[in-house]
Amino acid sequence: MSIVRIERNNNDLYPLPPDYLELSPEGQRLARVNACRQWLVGGEPNERAHALAAAINFFDRYYLYPDWEEEFNPYFYDDDPIESPLGHFAIYRLWALAPRSVAIAPRGFAKSNCFRKSALLQMVSRPAYSFIYATSSIDNAEQTSQVLKTQFLANQRLIDDWCPEFPDGRLTPKRGERSFGVEMMYLNNGSWFRAISAESRQRGGRPRVYALDDPEYDPKASTSMSVLRSYMERLLFKVVMPMVTRRDTSVRWLATFVSRRHYAWHAMETEQGPAGLVAKDSRFDQWARLVLKAEYEDDGVRKSCWPGMWPLDRKAKESDPKLKGLVSLEEIKELIGTHNYMAEYLAQPGEAEDLHFGEVTREKHGWWLEQPDAEFDLEPRKSNATICWYGKDGREEKLPVQEFLGNRVRMFITVDTSYTNTSDSDYKVCTLMGYDPVDACLFVLDTWGAQCREQLLIEKCFAMAGRWGCPSIHPEVVRQSFGLYASMESMVRQKAAEVTGQVPPRIVPLRVGTLDKTSKINALHYRFEHGLIKFPVWRKGQLPWRMLFEQIEQFNPDADTGGLQHDDFIDTVAMSMFVVRGRLDRQTAGGVEGMDVLQMLEDGTLGNASAGGVPAVEGVDFNQLPLGMILNSIGEKPNERRGTRA
Repeated sequence: MSIVRIERNNNDLYPLPPDYLELSPEGQRLARVNACRQWLVGGEPNERAHALAAAINFFDRYYLYPDWEEEFNPYFYDDDPIESPLGHFAIYRLWALAPRSVAIAPRGFAKSNCFRKSALLQMVSRPAYSFIYATSSIDNAEQTSQVLKTQFLANQRLIDDWCPEFPDGRLTPKRGERSFGVEMMYLNNGSWFRAISAESRQRGGRPRVYALDDPEYDPKASTSMSVLRSYMERLLFKVVMPMVTRRDTSVRWLATFVSRRHYAWHAMETEQGPAGLVAKDSRFDQWARLVLKAEYEDDGVRKSCWPGMWPLDRKAKESDPKLKGLVSLEEIKELIGTHNYMAEYLAQPGEAEDLHFGEVTREKHGWWLEQPDAEFDLEPRKSNATICWYGKDGREEKLPVQEFLGNRVRMFITVDTSYTNTSDSDYKVCTLMGYDPVDACLFVLDTWGAQCREQLLIEKCFAMAGRWGCPSIHPEVVRQSFGLYASMESMVRQKAAEVTGQVPPRIVPLRVGTLDKTSKINALHYRFEHGLIKFPVWRKGQLPWRMLFEQIEQFNPDADTGGLQHDDFIDTVAMSMFVVRGRLDRQTAGGVEGMDVLQMLEDGTLGNASAGGVPAVEGVDFNQLPLGMILNSIGEKPNERRGTRA
């Protein structure tokens, strides 16, 4: 296979030779074949990048565009082709320059066509060039494979130009020689293409290119984003990367941001390092990364990244007759909503024009200390500091911390675990809150979280309860996290006083039912709006509080998964709604002075106004409730014999 380097300088026909139009028909065929192979010539990085982009562009225009004068239509496009955007060429250059790359592009940016064009070109122009193409479902993967198969079988220009370059003068193998299906497809030159779902078993393949086309965005995937991210982690670093360790092999990943909780966001995250921006996950420092947005600013002027496909607005569409019938970016934003547009077209998931909960301020949402002492951080219930906040009437309230914790609020801890403990996992979090029944105000007093083993979370929960004197811990209990509750309950039964140094707290399972996290967190809006939730805003810049405040600011109920990469801290705060509505520690509720709960229930009294409206039922131990009272409450007389149905 001989390749002649074609110079770009002063050559408007590149990658064709400048004298292409003067060549014989066979000479022109050989020139076209040579043009498609320019990406194999090598050279400086910039030359290689330009050669691949130019070869794909030529292949697209000659072999895939319809030519009505010659009555040629390969049916690659289902409409008249539109000029490729500059972003496509940026992607091709990225693939030529880096063996590992990830590019984020808008929804509808024809990402799959980028894969299809490159696969068609590289499979015919280089013998034994192979692809594994993985996307979110096998149906999507096989659709791309079918597009390729159609071109190899029916594209007459492709057949005329390339059959002479193939063994036996055939692009495709004869029946029975090799597989030529939609799942596994061989060409006669040894190139092959395998279409799979990202979730399928795939160890053992050794492709030249492993292509990932939006592998995460699958509506049938697990509802747990932590599990999905963990799967992507294993797919990339335990399955894919070992496949492409040979020379001249690569991983090409194209994706669209849907939410901050998807693995693509994790792969693109950066932080400031000593020498500049670096990847938060150091493994992705070895990857070339690119973000393309549907619109951008050039010298202060907003422009569309693909004006032939997406006019910027109605005005731009009306000013050009060629754009008639297209949908502008302005109209797309109106159709799908600001939040989805920000995520899927501007690569800013979770961002919106306004903060959903509003700005968290000291006056409306804060509590702070006067005369703080070291005891407050070590053992708050022994602190001599004074806690301050603004009440519902706007007046400043103050109480000694010891009185506040002992008499004003009822404390509880909520706990949220995660399925894994890797760098991309959700956090394991415990948050201590105090509920003020007088003003129905929720005080967020302490929090802790980490990507860690579950045993460490349990230890931190008990330590937090002991430090504050908290009487109850409420771990969320779902099928996947039942082990956390069981472990905590077991420790209490085995005299967990060894952990806390005192009487262990009660472990109360928290069952949230089928309510999704976004709806649960959104239910806090009323408290934020009316100042019925208080935070230590003076700790906003300290970990782990910083993560909680970031989640409050970034929460967007209209975005996928609330627009958050991690929602664990704010989720533990949202769990309070299931605790304060009737599951608080009965000992605390029953200890209110003058509150004879059994007598109140017999009298039909539902709550005690002197105790701030505490429901009487909260003080009941139903294991000790007299049978007669239970029967009376449901309208049955305890001593009356009931007849049979007969």
